[in-house]
Amino acid sequence: MKWIINLLRRLNISKRIFLVVALCIIVFTTILLQIAQQIVTNKIESNYFSNTEWAQDEMAKGIELLISDINMLSIRVMNSKKLQTLIEDKELAASEKQSRYRSVLDGIIDWSIIGDVVVIDRDGTLLSAGANGFSGNPDMRSIRGMDEGNQLMWVDAVERDANGKHYVRIAREYFPYSSAKWLGHLFIYVPESTLYRSFENTSVPDGFSMVVSGNAVVLSCRDKTKVGTTLFDDSILEGSGFRYRYRPYQGQDSIFSTKDIVNLKETLGFDLKTVTIRSQSSMYDGIRQLRVIVLVVDIFVTLVALLFSYQISRRVVEPIHKLQDKLGAFGSGDELRPVYLKDSGDELYDLEKTYNEMIERITDLVHKITEEKIEQRKLQLIALQAQINPHFLYNTLDTITWIAKIKKQKEIEDLAMALAGFFRISLHKGEKYMRVCEEIDFVRNFVLIQQIRFPDKFEIDYDIQDGIEECRILKIMIQPFVENSIKHGIGPKTGKGHITVRGYKKDEDLVFEILDDGVGFDEKSDSQNNGESGGLNGYGVINVDERIKLEYGPDYGVTIQSTPGQGTHVTIRVRCELYPSSQ
Repeated sequence: MKWIINLLRRLNISKRIFLVVALCIIVFTTILLQIAQQIVTNKIESNYFSNTEWAQDEMAKGIELLISDINMLSIRVMNSKKLQTLIEDKELAASEKQSRYRSVLDGIIDWSIIGDVVVIDRDGTLLSAGANGFSGNPDMRSIRGMDEGNQLMWVDAVERDANGKHYVRIAREYFPYSSAKWLGHLFIYVPESTLYRSFENTSVPDGFSMVVSGNAVVLSCRDKTKVGTTLFDDSILEGSGFRYRYRPYQGQDSIFSTKDIVNLKETLGFDLKTVTIRSQSSMYDGIRQLRVIVLVVDIFVTLVALLFSYQISRRVVEPIHKLQDKLGAFGSGDELRPVYLKDSGDELYDLEKTYNEMIERITDLVHKITEEKIEQRKLQLIALQAQINPHFLYNTLDTITWIAKIKKQKEIEDLAMALAGFFRISLHKGEKYMRVCEEIDFVRNFVLIQQIRFPDKFEIDYDIQDGIEECRILKIMIQPFVENSIKHGIGPKTGKGHITVRGYKKDEDLVFEILDDGVGFDEKSDSQNNGESGGLNGYGVINVDERIKLEYGPDYGVTIQSTPGQGTHVTIRVRCELYPSSQ
């Protein structure tokens, strides 16, 4: 995304507008056309498969009607008293039985739609009518399959006569309804041509249909060479309801649509399926034509979008160019003049109005800057004068020190020297850091002043580890706690107090401790004193703690432990840092 923005920035604004508007129009129309194409494509596909399913439903009706007639025919055969008597007659010769079998069936069967009717009785004797020059010959595997199955009727196989004519074998158990006595097996041979005529006129015009058994054997179709063979890919039969698969067939990409003949399966146990094969081109020719139309429309819209974008960019950029000319003269030293354009009420007019306001503000700023430079010069002179005051204070204190020394006033001399050192270190050139040794000297000067004020009130010890004197710490970090110890710890105490200041290195940190044996305070109630005691809530103490945390992080800072009547223990922890040699 970033590289696109960088690329657009290399173009002038008119080209950006042209490019963005053109792309927006082209993308929008392309998406719209693609959506419309997809909708129409889905509609074409839906109609295609709906038409195929309708044709297969019509096929199923014709096949169901034929199978229903065959079922009724089988019932008439099984309920024929003459045939039952003939089959149960064990004394009759086989040739005579065969002759009479044909005679009985002639009165029942319409041989124009039936090829042969075969009965195998309980003893294994086979009776065949052979009316059309064809005699069915079921094998023992068929009989065993019937014995193991639980269907009322089923398509057993396809047989072919000497002339290559195919017959579909339909089998059932021979159970006369009148006696309910099992007499054997009944096989009815239906010419494949009869089965084909039942659905011939319902096939789709741009494909062909076939009837397939549950074990993928082709029972009937237009291509007679396929009859009796097994489908090359029985996966197309998988599933239920109307389904389809894309498979190559005879060198063409084709669509295999399959649907079960549900009524036969539910009533008679027939597992028959209709399969329709159609070339994909029959469906996609219309889709290809639609794509060509969409492409032509897309190209036309692109050309219109380019022309439209050019006109828009030219009209939008024209007032910008006028404003650009005025801005170009801004730094040339020419007189600044406002722009006068029509009040269009759009963003460009707002930009022009803002430009005019900017001209007015710039003029005012030029006058103000001139006045401020004069005022700044005055302030610089005042600041220079203010810098003289600290030096005057130091010189005055030095003079007092020398006079006290001449007059042999030791206390006044020490007090003036301590005060001069105190001020000199506290100012410290305005820096926020100082060395440990400088901080301790600062504390010493402060303590000396306090000892002169309160003689014999307290004594102080310094225990500073060797080697940390040159480390850098925040300025005035220890003195506030020493002051707290004197003011709030030792001051209220009866008798003389003692203060200890320690400093040492621990791991990578510096630790400073200030201990006193003053009156101490209650840490729990210290939060109520509003900073007036020596606790962590005191103003100066809070200031030091916050400065340390801001400088070194939340792991550093001040901790205070105090017990009323025993004293206070302050611990300061900072990171150990050497002072730069340049300082």
